[in-house]
Amino acid sequence: MRRVLLSLLALLLLAVAAGSAVPAAAAGGVFDDVGPTTPFAADIEWLAAEGITDASADNFRPDGAVTRQAMAVFLYKFEHAGATPPACGSAVFEVPAGSTYCGSIRWLVDAGITSGTASGGFAPLDPVTRQSMAAFLYKLDSAGAPPPKCTVAPYSDVPAKLSFCGSIDWLWAEGITTGTLGGKFAPRGTVTRGMMAAFLHRFEIARTTPLGVDVSYDKCASTLPTDHAFGIVGVNAGTATSFNPCFAAQLAWAAGSSGGTSQPPVQLYVNTANPGEASMTEETAWPKSGNTPYGPCAGEIKRPCAYEYGRLRAVADLSKVADPANYVWWLDVETLNSWDSTLTGWETRNRTVLEAMVDEFTRAGVTVGIYSTALQWREIIGTVPSGSNLRGLPTWLTGKLALGIGPARRMCSEPPLTPGGTVTMVQFVEDGFDRNVACR
Repeated sequence: MRRVLLSLLALLLLAVAAGSAVPAAAAGGVFDDVGPTTPFAADIEWLAAEGITDASADNFRPDGAVTRQAMAVFLYKFEHAGATPPACGSAVFEVPAGSTYCGSIRWLVDAGITSGTASGGFAPLDPVTRQSMAAFLYKLDSAGAPPPKCTVAPYSDVPAKLSFCGSIDWLWAEGITTGTLGGKFAPRGTVTRGMMAAFLHRFEIARTTPLGVDVSYDKCASTLPTDHAFGIVGVNAGTATSFNPCFAAQLAWAAGSSGGTSQPPVQLYVNTANPGEASMTEETAWPKSGNTPYGPCAGEIKRPCAYEYGRLRAVADLSKVADPANYVWWLDVETLNSWDSTLTGWETRNRTVLEAMVDEFTRAGVTVGIYSTALQWREIIGTVPSGSNLRGLPTWLTGKLALGIGPARRMCSEPPLTPGGTVTMVQFVEDGFDRNVACR
């Protein structure tokens, strides 16, 4: 799917038909029948400002149904910066060449966005259904490619076998709809003109959201995306004691970020771990000595050595990077790495490793955040007590990776990993790469 970069717009995902019956933000009053409390008011104002609808008209008729021929004009003007559709040289389906709608419909056909109805015509005066709306927008976004098949029903009233299911599922994943108030999609419901404005506005936001990309050693042989608004590079090669062999090249790639978000254009992340009892039977970097805030370390599976382990990991990570204070550093906390989990006090020791890393990074003048899922964080750390330096750190959330930009953007409102923190980024997967939404 194409994704053009622009600035991320914060918006309320309404849920009646295209979203909800919650009124949109106050509008500027372009139309007599669209006021500050009119559903989708802000979307309608945007539609007029973009030249997709006639701003000189007295009324917009937000509750009026959108016909299929009107939909063709909306889509043409949306895709052509408000330009007037061209005239037709010949009829298309049952639409005569002299019709003001013919040029838009001809464009829909030529672009592969429609092949007409099952009856062989276009049914220009029929109202557009919500499922047809999904199909129109999907094909507009994918240059006419058919949507993928559904494996799971996205809504209770949209079975996986429905021919429109793939388009509807995509509509949800892109954040263009959240369904109706009843948790359904109402696929055969009629699209009103207000809903049409909301669909198009959210579609524009979804496809112009600037995204970050995070990469590490597993992408050393890959051609990296060039549309990244910010880049996050892994210092390690999957474990806390390894090093990314193509770090320098990936750091240079990140420096080519386009910017335009609330996030710094270049950032780093490091793998974290606490081998704990595994250090007694495996070759690890478990410390044998060191003075810590919790007393001396002598190689035991106790808090002093956990602190020293974390400190040494941070020292090693910092040594790999010139001018480390120029970057935000993220502590990658995942169950895939080795964590203390059986001996009494393991949660405290795991937390102590991270606290030691934060201490060391802070001494180096580095800004630190935490990357994890809420579930993995609880499994590894438990709760974070008052007085811990983990409190208040920014959160980079991952989870629901395959669900798309819409769910990722909605996760920006989820609780942070530690009290006092803020969710600043959410990760998801698209086209084989980790993409990241910058939260505001």
